[in-house]
Amino acid sequence: MKETQKVRMIQKEYSKNRQENGITLIALVVTIIVMLILAGITIQTTIGDGGIIDLAKQSKEEQLIASYKDRIGIVGINWSLNRALDDSVTIDGLWQDMQDVKIINNKETDVEKVDERGNYIITVPEGYKFHIHINEYDDVEIDYIGKEDELLPYINEITVISQTTNSVELQVSVSRLNGGTLNYYYKEKGEPDENYQLIKGDTTELTASISGLTDKTTYEIKVEATNKNGTTEKIVEVLIGELKGTITQKGETVWGNGTAIIHLETQVPNADILYQINTLDGVYKPYDDEQGITGLKYGDTVYAVLSDGTNITEYTSINILDNQKPQQAKIELSGTSVTTTGSITATITHTDNESGVDIGNCKWEYNTNTNPIGTEESSYTNVFSNNQPITLNASTPGIYYLHVLTVDKAGNKIESISQGISVTQLVTGITVSPTSVALEEGKTQQLTANITPDNASNKTVSWSSNNTNIATVSSTGLVTAKTVGTVTITVKANDGSNQTATCRVTVNPIPPNIKETLEEGDYVYYDTGTAKGAIKCVVLYGPKNANYKDYGIQIIAMETVEDIELGNGTGSTQTDMTYFNTAMNSYNNAIATLNNATNKYINTTYASEARCVGSVPNNKNSQSGYYIRTDSWFKNYNGKFRDGERNFETDWKKMEELGIKEANDMYWLASRNVTTLVSNPVSSNFAVFYGAINGSYALDMICEVYNGFSSSRSASHGLRPVFTLKPEIKVTGGSGTSDDPYTLGT
Repeated sequence: MKETQKVRMIQKEYSKNRQENGITLIALVVTIIVMLILAGITIQTTIGDGGIIDLAKQSKEEQLIASYKDRIGIVGINWSLNRALDDSVTIDGLWQDMQDVKIINNKETDVEKVDERGNYIITVPEGYKFHIHINEYDDVEIDYIGKEDELLPYINEITVISQTTNSVELQVSVSRLNGGTLNYYYKEKGEPDENYQLIKGDTTELTASISGLTDKTTYEIKVEATNKNGTTEKIVEVLIGELKGTITQKGETVWGNGTAIIHLETQVPNADILYQINTLDGVYKPYDDEQGITGLKYGDTVYAVLSDGTNITEYTSINILDNQKPQQAKIELSGTSVTTTGSITATITHTDNESGVDIGNCKWEYNTNTNPIGTEESSYTNVFSNNQPITLNASTPGIYYLHVLTVDKAGNKIESISQGISVTQLVTGITVSPTSVALEEGKTQQLTANITPDNASNKTVSWSSNNTNIATVSSTGLVTAKTVGTVTITVKANDGSNQTATCRVTVNPIPPNIKETLEEGDYVYYDTGTAKGAIKCVVLYGPKNANYKDYGIQIIAMETVEDIELGNGTGSTQTDMTYFNTAMNSYNNAIATLNNATNKYINTTYASEARCVGSVPNNKNSQSGYYIRTDSWFKNYNGKFRDGERNFETDWKKMEELGIKEANDMYWLASRNVTTLVSNPVSSNFAVFYGAINGSYALDMICEVYNGFSSSRSASHGLRPVFTLKPEIKVTGGSGTSDDPYTLGT
């Protein structure tokens, strides 16, 4: 810590002194001019050739150069001290510091590296160039060398590229030749300079060869570089007899089946290449350029030297490396589809034509990832050994891939991925619903297959019939009945699990149409469609009845279905017609009430409409006629009905003929009786008939109006509906008797 503080204090003090001792050019020039004026010197003398202005310019330039040298020195000292404190500080930091304080504009373009011995040339913004030398102590040494267009050539280095007992070959590195030429000279060391002999003159070639030299003799070789600004020279001493030169590998290393071949070359004439492999203690072998050096393996080192028969050079070492990835592994699978209970065998063949496969480090992984895992060995859990087949299996369905990591002996790696392997979940169970069904000829039934488990890979099924003459089945499970008989429909899983299920189908004949079967007096089992359930009925009007054949078959309920109370009419003393109209309104409401009550017993599957006994089928809310009596007692009427009451009389007589006496109570008849008495008192009444189990009938007067008084009555009796069957209804069973009534179907 104390050493660091000391360095910082030195840096600060140096910078302070530089700032205090500086002088500006302007101040210098002004001072000189004032002194000249005081001395009586003319202005002409001041500005003439060689006068004060020229001197001032020269002084400015010298001061600028001196200023740069000082600034470079300050930055250099600072950098040296920083480097002494921190080994991580590099030469690039020096150029960056110079760029930061604007000594140079750009460290990439204004810094030229001359050689490897710490010599650099920098160019400041005004074009002046300085030679920078970084010595072994990291001190920065500075020399001004001039402007670009004023500089002499600079010979960076003279290198002996090859040497024998009587010859030498040189190579020159030169800067700022700028279209100039080179001259090469030599003489024995110790001879006077006038003994220099020209080897090659006025040339731009950077190499020169000298032969016919004396062994064991030291020669001085001089190189002159000349440009428009002048000439520089550099001298190097060479001792002949010391064999020198380089050996390099010619071309790329050629690999094949785990071994390599290399070829060598040299630029030294009359020198032979000798080599050893992996040792320096053996006998050097002569190199055959046509054959090269063969049988090399990864990691081998070739040691090569040059020999002229007497001397040998220092050895050159060439390492045999494998920088290529292995080849893709060959993955052979025993199959590409398997169930969760099965397995796939994979055989893997690794190949590497370079260094060979490091089989102990080859690994594999088996998963559903189609993307590469990579070459990180930790990503693989299974070690591959001895190129043996491996067994692959999976407990869940999906598409799986085998990832293989091949590693060669040089550590190069490559991943290979197999094609997709389909792992499927087989069907373990199958059921069909319904398991049995009865159909009429021509009818259809949809069957449904249920598959287990839910994650079965293939849930498709196939349907078949063991007798297509009786019934067929579509690919979706729709059964079509063809002819009478029994057939088995089978559904089978398509995944190879051999899971099946069956449905027994019975095909029955088509029931006859109801008009072809029912007659008056037949008993029918009819489902009312209500909570009351089914009731037994009797055919009231069958197809053989000419009066009703176009309308359809009508059946009447055998028992009282429901008690129903009719609404009341109201009236007061009025004219005769007013009394009559009041009664008629009550009549219409009564009929409508009876017929509406029957409608809730309609099952639309079987019946198109319903009515109350006595109603006109096509106009059930009112009767088409009416009857006005003049006598006061209904008993005098003696059951003779007129006009609109024809259904009342017809239905009643038909019921009597068929012996319908199952009812245990009174029931309404959709009829009416209107009476108007023109007497004193004047009165009018309205009544609806009802029947009894003994076949008799009577009436209830639900509205009575007379002079000065009005009253109303109500009566509650059962309802007996009449249902009109749809013409398409068929008889599906039964014999039509009271004990075994017909059953209906569609």
